[in-house]
Amino acid sequence: MSVAVVIPTLNEEASIGEVLAVIPAGDVDEVIVVDGGSSDRTVALAEAAGVRVVHEPRRGYGWACASGIAATRSDIVVFLDADGADDPAQLPDLLAPILMGQADMVLGSRLAGEIAPGAMPWHQRFGNWLAAWLIRRLYGLPLTDLSPFRAVGRKLLLGLEMEEMTYKG
Repeated sequence: MSVAVVIPTLNEEASIGEVLAVIPAGDVDEVIVVDGGSSDRTVALAEAAGVRVVHEPRRGYGWACASGIAATRSDIVVFLDADGADDPAQLPDLLAPILMGQADMVLGSRLAGEIAPGAMPWHQRFGNWLAAWLIRRLYGLPLTDLSPFRAVGRKLLLGLEMEEMTYKG
């Protein structure tokens, strides 16, 4: 199965180079940086790293993710934030359940292990915990975080026919 990593960006020059450098190359077929109109060196740094850059003029995390999905034909799409909050070195662990046929979608978790002090404001951490708790209670899914670090089959994702594209994340 082929794997694409989609990274939405907007003025991420401080972190994009490091994030791209630690993506395990052997586990990924392509990396696509979807830029939402950065005014800094984000695009130049991504291009210098040799990844594909897609320009998305519409603002919003949803538009960036949708553009990344449209730009690839890979079987699995991994979404990764450009700010370094997620560890790309954990990509093999994220992909394993899908590759073994045990899951259709896998979410990383920033809350299941260590989280750097100040990395997530208290209200975001609480809201995230509450939403994950409700999903666990209602659907019995072992969810600890609504993490932006996720992997999903591309065809399944397209089948969801998502419409909300303006989330500013």
